[in-house]
Amino acid sequence: MITNHLQTNSLILYKNRPGRIINVGKKLEIELDDGRTLSVRPKDVTLLHPGPCASLSQLTPPEGDEETAWELLAGETTTLAELAELAYGAYTPATAWAAWELVKDGLYFSGTPEAIEGHTAVTVQKKQAERAAKAAETQTWQDFVARLEENCYDAEVDGRYLQEIAAVALGQQGKSRVLRQLKQAETPENAHALLLRTGYWDETVNPYPARLGVNLAPPAMSLPPLPDEPRRDLTHLPAWAIDDEGNVDPDDAISWDDGRIWIHIADVAALIPPDSAADREARGRSANLYLPEQTIAMLPAAATQTLGLGLNDVSPALSIGIDLTPEGEIAHV
Repeated sequence: MITNHLQTNSLILYKNRPGRIINVGKKLEIELDDGRTLSVRPKDVTLLHPGPCASLSQLTPPEGDEETAWELLAGETTTLAELAELAYGAYTPATAWAAWELVKDGLYFSGTPEAIEGHTAVTVQKKQAERAAKAAETQTWQDFVARLEENCYDAEVDGRYLQEIAAVALGQQGKSRVLRQLKQAETPENAHALLLRTGYWDETVNPYPARLGVNLAPPAMSLPPLPDEPRRDLTHLPAWAIDDEGNVDPDDAISWDDGRIWIHIADVAALIPPDSAADREARGRSANLYLPEQTIAMLPAAATQTLGLGLNDVSPALSIGIDLTPEGEIAHV
């Protein structure tokens, strides 16, 4: 049993490190395992063995049977001295320190030198499973980092780590354990570059809209039918739109009519009056967003389908006729 008598050459515990008392007074002068000497209060140390412990170098791990000692003490409370005797056959400074390291390890035992609890078999099995899972996770992480250093990845196991990098590249989070491990600044640019180098992303993945908080959802409000209103019929004129072949939202075109040039502009106001929900949404977006991979319209898709010039047999338009002189001067609008 450990007594509370602190004396010279006693083995003590100080901030989870072994030490020995080299002088007893109002304060204790102690030596730590790294060679330092300190002056501390008696209440700052815990007695592990009364000694004599002439040198901390004597605390070499002894041969013992820790598992048998645990089986005998499972579910019971014991002392450090009794644990040392059961596990190592004697209670000495070396076995006291070895027994305390068993307690500190936490698998079979836990507690204080005066009250050590022997864990039950169920608790030990649970702790062993947790440690095995942690070791497996550590190995998985180390393997992943090694692959990244070779600019490659395993699609079956690395996805959860790569998603963290993607979140940084998209501006969704600012910290990355992966980039820290690789000693790279935790920036969206570095994250993007890493994903490209590994091939997890290719050049078609565009992180900038998400990074800038751009709204990629198309407008979804419903629109009324076109109003029945009188219009001048210009369907007899051929009209040309200067757009690429894949254009899906033609909104202006021109016609020529014997000295008069017509400029036709899709009449959006016919379907979307000022201050309507669709108008406010369009003003908030300012313009169609043309990205390399897609176009996000500022108007509902139904507006384009109804108002796009040439998409239907008849398209409502605001048409401006400009009469030109033979010299190309504007004579009348």
